[in-house]
Amino acid sequence: MGKWQNEISIRETVHELHRPKGNKQINKRKGMIKMKNENDFVVFSQRLAGYLMMNGCKLLNMKADKRDSTKYVYFFPHTLYVLEHVNKYLSENN
Repeated sequence: MGKWQNEISIRETVHELHRPKGNKQINKRKGMIKMKNENDFVVFSQRLAGYLMMNGCKLLNMKADKRDSTKYVYFFPHTLYVLEHVNKYLSENN
């Protein structure tokens, strides 16, 4: 799958996140974005996490990735403000 197709999948994922689905996981692009439940917005990308924090999104928690101890998982509140900034990040970095 090409880079362009991956970006489309991420945008579709973010649009799906506007409708919480309980404990179901959404992971269209492995390693980028996943929603654990309607209260957590989980980010695996350090760049996206940094962008969100620089734009005023509150980091709730940060843990080491279970699959790769050199990487971290970032937890943000699942709010419209966070989702808007994710959409903005994705549109700027395509």
